[in-house]
Amino acid sequence: MIRRPARPRNSFNNFKGQTLEFVAVPGIGETSDYANLDVTGKVALVSRGQSSFPEKQAAAQAAGAIACVVYNNMPGQILMQINDGGDNIPLRFHLHG
Repeated sequence: MIRRPARPRNSFNNFKGQTLEFVAVPGIGETSDYANLDVTGKVALVSRGQSSFPEKQAAAQAAGAIACVVYNNMPGQILMQINDGGDNIPLRFHLHG
């Protein structure tokens, strides 16, 4: 018998087959950018810039988002660090296309 490892709690695969609502967050995804914005139970869509990816992830999670997608607002590659594990929400990066 082959056992597959359990999927981490913070994986986008946990949303497979679900319809998710995305909310564009103004600014660059800092805590203050969530003022008067309801992201509870939704995916926060934030722009790359100034704050780190773990900071963007933490701000989205603190505001109630179930996941965070960061999009690249300029061409070129970047190095990305995320808090992948524990009780953190999933975070993904979308390259400039």
